[in-house]
Amino acid sequence: MSVEVDFVDGEAALIDWLLDGALAARTTIDATVGNNLPGNWTVSSKPHLMVAHDGTPGAVWPIEEHQTIRVTAFARYQPNARALARAAHRACLAYPGKVDHLIGVAPAGKDPTTGAELASGTVRFVAPASQIA
Repeated sequence: MSVEVDFVDGEAALIDWLLDGALAARTTIDATVGNNLPGNWTVSSKPHLMVAHDGTPGAVWPIEEHQTIRVTAFARYQPNARALARAAHRACLAYPGKVDHLIGVAPAGKDPTTGAELASGTVRFVAPASQIA
């Protein structure tokens, strides 16, 4: 017998978690959060935290899926980008589910389109399965 399952969307779950206060509890940096950089974003805008599903390198089928979630901070200055990304990384690791450290936060250079300073890190989100009726 085959069972059809779906997995929790780790990207959406962590974005909601960060917006619901987990990020604000760990930093005083006022930032926007989403899975894309807003189209009108410039270095004069509030810093932005992009949370994106970066692949699913493994699973324990049909129980759970291991999703790599990347947090990338966009800011005018590198110290702000690094501080925002580190706060987001800590917040993701405090998510009330199974989230593991993959790669710590490091400066990631400069965005060629916006001129923003970048800092990025990743976590592994263990997404539980739910059976589809």
